[in-house]
Amino acid sequence: MATTALAPPPISAPAPLRGDTERESSYLQYLPAIYREDGFLRRFLLIFEDILGPLQRLVDNLPYYCDPATAPSSFLPWLATWVDMDLGHRLSTAQQRELVQAAAYLHRQRGTRAGLKRYVKICTGVEPLVIENSSGLRLGPDARLGWNACLGRPLPYTIAITLPCQNPDAIDTAMVETVTADYKPAHIGYTLKVVQRRDGTTAME
Repeated sequence: MATTALAPPPISAPAPLRGDTERESSYLQYLPAIYREDGFLRRFLLIFEDILGPLQRLVDNLPYYCDPATAPSSFLPWLATWVDMDLGHRLSTAQQRELVQAAAYLHRQRGTRAGLKRYVKICTGVEPLVIENSSGLRLGPDARLGWNACLGRPLPYTIAITLPCQNPDAIDTAMVETVTADYKPAHIGYTLKVVQRRDGTTAME
């Protein structure tokens, strides 16, 4: 009985990747002109360019990763460790950026009223009023009639912090207390009061 041999099916060439038929590696510019006409070499170098390209772009953009104004939000906690700042509080991304940017100033002003006011304002969005050595109104740059004016008594080695804001419930007092305890002079105590600031009203200085 005669048998008929069947020819194997033809093997078609693999289809080129869409979009890669016209691509040329930018690495060709570093080779002699004679190699730029080699079609295989043009495609072969794309392998290395696709692997190394993202790494090269990362290195080129490294200064933006080190700038708190342009760094990705996930990068900010790591940047904060460079300047010894704590981002463990519930802060927005904008607040985190501002805190890292102000780190040098805050470290220089640590233990001063200016440093404490700046830190609290970054964390709360409200500029605090800080009175020294008194629980009531004392003439000075942070005396405000209607906000921190009351009959008080001398409180040596104590600062009275008042936060005038439109929504007192939105203030994280635990965070303010943590910041105050960390940035006030070590030998003094403090009091904290959050008062409501109504729209359209201003305090008399």
